[in-house]
Amino acid sequence: MFANKKPDVVIVGGGIIGCSVAFFLAKAGVYPLVLERGQVGGEASSGAAGMLTAQTHTDEAGALFDLKLASRGLYEGLANELLERTGLDIEYRRLGHVAPAFSDEEDAGVTRRVAWQRARGLPAEKLDARQARAMEPGLASDVRGAGWFPEDHHINNSAATQALASATMRLGGKFRTGCAVLDLAGEGPRVTGVRTESETVSAGAVILCAGAWMQQFEKASGIPLPIVPAKGQMVVAKLELPALRHVVYGSEVYAIPRASGEHIIGSTVEFVGFDKRVTVEGITRILKEVTRLVPVLHEAAMVTSWACLRPAAPDGLPLLGKVPARPGLFVATGHFRNGILLAPITGMIMTELIVDGTSSIPLDPFRPDRPMPAAQPLAIDTY
Repeated sequence: MFANKKPDVVIVGGGIIGCSVAFFLAKAGVYPLVLERGQVGGEASSGAAGMLTAQTHTDEAGALFDLKLASRGLYEGLANELLERTGLDIEYRRLGHVAPAFSDEEDAGVTRRVAWQRARGLPAEKLDARQARAMEPGLASDVRGAGWFPEDHHINNSAATQALASATMRLGGKFRTGCAVLDLAGEGPRVTGVRTESETVSAGAVILCAGAWMQQFEKASGIPLPIVPAKGQMVVAKLELPALRHVVYGSEVYAIPRASGEHIIGSTVEFVGFDKRVTVEGITRILKEVTRLVPVLHEAAMVTSWACLRPAAPDGLPLLGKVPARPGLFVATGHFRNGILLAPITGMIMTELIVDGTSSIPLDPFRPDRPMPAAQPLAIDTY
């Protein structure tokens, strides 16, 4: 489809955000080239839990909540489309999320959360202790109640990233892995491409999707990009049969059941720079919390553990849109713990900006040049 043609858009970063942007662009007839310093989905996109959590832990309305809902609504159709295009199943599972409460304060918080969401017409229920245990018998016996959010679901995030990449390539898009981007190329303020270790790659537009490594491009972009890595440690533990029927999402930890009896358990949030070590302290903390919620997990066998680095902005919102002072430059990063959930809507938004020059969703709260508190200075690693 795009044979012997220079790319229309260079995308820096081959995580789920970059892959989603590339897929939506390719569907729109725009030739994307994704440059990834490592492997596709090799960082946070493969280390995430795959939860599509829009409602369960949102306590007030706002632009980010609306963005989450819009993206969640795209996932079922996207799962079917990717399966048809590639034969790859992203394992979209309509699990629903249970948010248990173990204190009066937690119970009151869940009650308020359910009430305002129901007032907006969203599916949410407040369960008393008996109902919570009936829905999830694995919960601890002293549960006070729970929130039930039936439209928050789950996918296999690694499979989704690979399916998006595969679908993009079937549409004619290209990927280069092991290709570090060192700088932007330009003519005056206009960005005309990127510089790698071996060449300058020209394109009509550049989209930075470099996750936790965005600060590398701060000087070239002409705006602050105070994205810092937020480390998350996770565990997989296995029982003969699943202890849960749904995703259980407590105030400090979550557990996701799989049919195999494995349970994905996470996660910490640590601002410790580019340190991906799994630590005794971190794993002990999440295991203590999860066995408080689901006591039978005391008996589970440890399968594996890992850590990943999620890109966090100081105000907690993603950076999405054009860089006004650098025509031809766009940013899509800072999704923090919502990268998997927000991937489809991010791909749609960035494609609209490239193709139409505007977005169907108001982006002012997410504009890359918005005022933000200063981020903790960190050593900059090369993307």
